[in-house]
Amino acid sequence: MVKANVNELHPIQVGLAIRTDDGGGELVVFEFNLCGFDINNPANLRDPASIAHLRGRGVDFGRLPHARIELHRLRSLLLGSGLLQTRPSWATFTGAYHIGYLMKILTGAEVPSGLDAFTAMATATLGEGVYDVKRLAAEVNTASRFSLREIATWLGVVPAVA
Repeated sequence: MVKANVNELHPIQVGLAIRTDDGGGELVVFEFNLCGFDINNPANLRDPASIAHLRGRGVDFGRLPHARIELHRLRSLLLGSGLLQTRPSWATFTGAYHIGYLMKILTGAEVPSGLDAFTAMATATLGEGVYDVKRLAAEVNTASRFSLREIATWLGVVPAVA
């Protein structure tokens, strides 16, 4: 399912939040609107729930075709930034899709079939430190379905977006 969706759908936006190892350093947040998706083009496949979510978060799809960055340019900037060479830890929330899209952006390749091949590509691209916060929380408390807000409260972290 992840492979099919990531390979068929255009990524619309990438957000990265970067903090130093100790967690006490400055938080830097980047959000990039990406080329390749036009909401008025019926050929661009989409998930209506994702579109509604992004609209609710303030994405202006009328402006998106004009205020964006090309995937190859973002790839070049990220690869040239030195960020990936530091082999940072990556934290995501329900992250298979997020990691799939990030790998697709960084490598220019489609997501491979099968969990082993997906994991190998993620490790080769991002390193060993890839964590899905929701999955980790579920392993600690299997009786509860966690939201990002509940996990952030549990960890004592203030969510970036209220």
